[in-house]
Amino acid sequence: MNWGNSKSEKLEEYLVETLRSAEFMSKDMQHRFFDSPASSDKDPLMRASMLQKLYLPELDNAHSTFLKAIGNFQSWIATGMQERLDAMKSGKGKISPSEAHLAKYPDYLQGLNAAVTLIEQDSKKLARQLHEA
Repeated sequence: MNWGNSKSEKLEEYLVETLRSAEFMSKDMQHRFFDSPASSDKDPLMRASMLQKLYLPELDNAHSTFLKAIGNFQSWIATGMQERLDAMKSGKGKISPSEAHLAKYPDYLQGLNAAVTLIEQDSKKLARQLHEA
């Protein structure tokens, strides 16, 4: 890693990793609920969080909101996976989660997208401050 990178470059890296994290969550859901191929990429959330903690304390609140949205999304995925497991145990085979569970997807996706939008807005403000300095 090049530790000489400017804060602007760290901000750019952070934003890219955050966007990749949100995309990763949807791909992970498709894999876990509908058996689509697993992503060959690693979850970028750890790198995004590391960049934020080390270089971008100005984004603490936005990143915290993002982590909460990710946690909510992951909990929803876990509940759906439990439904699949229960169906398999009862002999129904490897079926997708219930329609009622899947109907909640837009709400969790909207929460995730809102958190990403907050990060984008706060990142834009920080970028302007960095360029003016």
